[in-house]
Amino acid sequence: MICEVYCIVGFTFRQKIMVSIITINYNGWKDTCELIASLNQFEEYPYEIIVVDNASKGDDVKLIKATCPDAIVVSSDKNLGFAGGNNLGYQYAKGDYIFFLNNDMVIKTPILENMVNRLKNKSFAGVSPCIVFLYKPDIIQYYGYCEMTPITLKHTTESFDPSRRGDFMFPHETEVLHGGAMMVRREVIEEVGTMTEVYFLFYEEFDWSRRMREVGYKLFYEPTSVVYHKESMSIPKETPFREYYLTRSRLIYAWRNCQGIDKYLACGYQLFLVVPKRAFLYLIKKRLDLAKAGCTGTLSGLFLCLQIKWSSFLFNLPSTILFFSNERFIPMRYYLLQTVGHIVGNQVFDESFGHFFVGESQPIDVEFFIIFLYREVATLVNNGNGIILERLHVCQCLCSHPFARQVGQAEVVFLQQFHKVGGVSNQ
Repeated sequence: MICEVYCIVGFTFRQKIMVSIITINYNGWKDTCELIASLNQFEEYPYEIIVVDNASKGDDVKLIKATCPDAIVVSSDKNLGFAGGNNLGYQYAKGDYIFFLNNDMVIKTPILENMVNRLKNKSFAGVSPCIVFLYKPDIIQYYGYCEMTPITLKHTTESFDPSRRGDFMFPHETEVLHGGAMMVRREVIEEVGTMTEVYFLFYEEFDWSRRMREVGYKLFYEPTSVVYHKESMSIPKETPFREYYLTRSRLIYAWRNCQGIDKYLACGYQLFLVVPKRAFLYLIKKRLDLAKAGCTGTLSGLFLCLQIKWSSFLFNLPSTILFFSNERFIPMRYYLLQTVGHIVGNQVFDESFGHFFVGESQPIDVEFFIIFLYREVATLVNNGNGIILERLHVCQCLCSHPFARQVGQAEVVFLQQFHKVGGVSNQ
């Protein structure tokens, strides 16, 4: 991935940048600039704003630079999705607190200080503000979530009642942060890791929130901080794009996070009840495109779940970390070859790996394989999941193999990344 940083200008009149605000732009530079303008107008707490352009098709980067010269603008050469874009922005963040904020939000009062004060309690990992619909300000969109039901994956949160608005404005713990506006302490991110990029879109915050709670942290809803939402201006309702990733991500979430029999019941509920029902309703509306997108997304999610299952069997590792990228997966023969390498040892594996790729028409796959091993294995080591060090011989073997060097600078770059995330050095 190639990215360029076009402007790195902080607020020089502030002694210390305490909050790094990260927002994703995708063909929505006007919304992004309106968000930044509202922050500049109302926010008083020290912050920096980082804009990640997710491969917009127009001149969004130039327009944002010209309109918002104080912003840090990072441009990706491909759409990394929600988690991928935010993770890229995090690499440039300097703040002690990281505030992930959708670009279709605006503020009308200061919001950062109250959230920062809440996170000074070290038992809290993250906090989300009250989210109100901009064009329907009498309706609160987010006022905290309860845990999902294990089978239907629905929240049991009380429905909002405008006549009792005050009842929804009390601070309290929440089971899930809102992906559109969530502040997380840097030290927590360093402990639990960044958002998983397997979803591409939707359910990332649910997955991340669960990971934080599983290690003992609490999450909080802070109603004294209010942001206003333009209601999915960047992702319109009822589009094939949205339907595809919504159904796909819901199935992936069920497989990754539900346990025991609940996992299979939740997946079965989505496959045999939810998806057919939604497809039927779309067909009644003569929306064949939406029905097709939902079914295609389900098949894509099912394929990934099966691949995670297979990978978990081969590696004997937690399935939650066995994913590759958003749409591209390591071919099954790579998994099989790695398993053989664990059994027969470095030398045979080294020779097998070299012979295996002779005449390969797409050597970029080798690069992706190296990235996968460095990132995921190192993440395992860093998170203390008990991986035996002998397994790192795979990475060592790849670093030394002449064929692997054909990927150019990938070896150097990802070795650095390997060390950065806490992996064992290659001797």
